[in-house]
Amino acid sequence: MINLEIINDLNNKFKLLKSPTKKIVSNIIFNESKYENILMSIIIVDDEYLRTLKIKYFDIDVFTDVITFNLSDNKKDLEAEIYISWDRVNDNAKKFEQQIENEIKRVIIHGCLHLVGFKDFTLEEKKDMIKKEQEYMNKDIIIQ
Repeated sequence: MINLEIINDLNNKFKLLKSPTKKIVSNIIFNESKYENILMSIIIVDDEYLRTLKIKYFDIDVFTDVITFNLSDNKKDLEAEIYISWDRVNDNAKKFEQQIENEIKRVIIHGCLHLVGFKDFTLEEKKDMIKKEQEYMNKDIIIQ
């Protein structure tokens, strides 16, 4: 079972559709882990808000596109929050010449992969993460 809440704290025109986003999240979490239930919030914020979280919880002062928090207290159920910076997603879409829908899909996938144990600290971990991201990006799910 999956319970997904999408919170857009910004007054922009981008609307993240719940049904396809749930499909992406459940596909990754159920394929890559043993979680049986998912309670997740995806929160869209601005650069400064996410930067503040990065400083507070990771002691790193940088802008980032996504931060995940696994709030679970057992191995059966996943309770999590994914924070996404609209500013970073928008800038990255322009920088890498991607549609905004593809870039936000990529960061949701990236966040979900972190929640199931993928890391991206080393070059090898980054390669594995990018490969797995691409697998899920290639699935025909449109999020807007």
